[in-house]
Amino acid sequence: MISVIVPVYNEEKYLKQCVDSLLAQSYRNLEIIIIDDGSVDGSSEICDEYEKNDPRVRVFHKKNQGLAAAVKDGVKAARGKYIGFVDSDDWVEHDMYEVLYSTAEAHQADIVQCRICFGDNRPEDRLEYSIFYKEDIPVVANKILTFFQSNTSLFIPCRGCKLFKTQLVKENLELYHDRICYGEDINFFFMALLSARIVVALPQTYLYHYRKNYNSMTNNYKKGIKKNNDLLIRCLEKIFSLTDWNKDQLETYEIYLRYQEMKNTLCCPYGMRHAYRELKCEEKELLKISTDWSKKLNLYYESAGGKVGMYLLRKRYYRIAVLLYRIKQWGRKTCR
Repeated sequence: MISVIVPVYNEEKYLKQCVDSLLAQSYRNLEIIIIDDGSVDGSSEICDEYEKNDPRVRVFHKKNQGLAAAVKDGVKAARGKYIGFVDSDDWVEHDMYEVLYSTAEAHQADIVQCRICFGDNRPEDRLEYSIFYKEDIPVVANKILTFFQSNTSLFIPCRGCKLFKTQLVKENLELYHDRICYGEDINFFFMALLSARIVVALPQTYLYHYRKNYNSMTNNYKKGIKKNNDLLIRCLEKIFSLTDWNKDQLETYEIYLRYQEMKNTLCCPYGMRHAYRELKCEEKELLKISTDWSKKLNLYYESAGGKVGMYLLRKRYYRIAVLLYRIKQWGRKTCR
């Protein structure tokens, strides 16, 4: 059996497409574990209706404690040999779990990953395998940490496009912190990677559909992001301390996180003076990590506007950066 965990919080608009794509899977031996994380819209009723109509669906209602806590509860409830995850505003191809399962069985893999496509736009794909054994795991770890700075990385820092051995996840679950809100999927992947023997990537197989949802947690101002990132770094350091993996890339990843704090400050709902002061403080934090932080940060996926913003932050043109970002946000809201 494969256990597919769907954490849900106020996603009544997209939830049916997500669950329908799971019920339509060509691989039928699934249990679909829906963790309703205290939704206050119509999501809870939709979940209950699915549980009533299909015995493969199991629904757990809980008070709101955040995404990571919901994921953790789902893992504890899982009964399958393998475990997968789908965010409630995303959906998957009808043969996703058949492909991931057959790959895992054929190669005795602990983790299998397919590619993500954005929205309905699915590139033409083909079945290819990149196989990594125990001695290659440090390479996998560093590829994840440098994902944001390379357009050739095989591995994607998210849970949704992967299949994990359930035992692998459960035996290391204490290393997955349920108070991390942003970046929890990287914490999860490294936690699972700790005991992995064989990892397989399908670099040209697009099976998971990611929805660009501007109302989602990842697209809004993130309150308390510094405390969150401090905790995430500590969790990764603890995992690395249990391994002989090269720790050099952890510094690069921390620079990336601190830079994201600066970007987050640009869209804070407070006044421009407040944003300006915060940016100066955040730059000091970056300088503590590395005086050459801006040279080590090379984000290949940034849009033209993002590259302009990065240039302004690197040059310390904070007032201009704040002003331009707010004009951009205003324009986006007007267009919607």
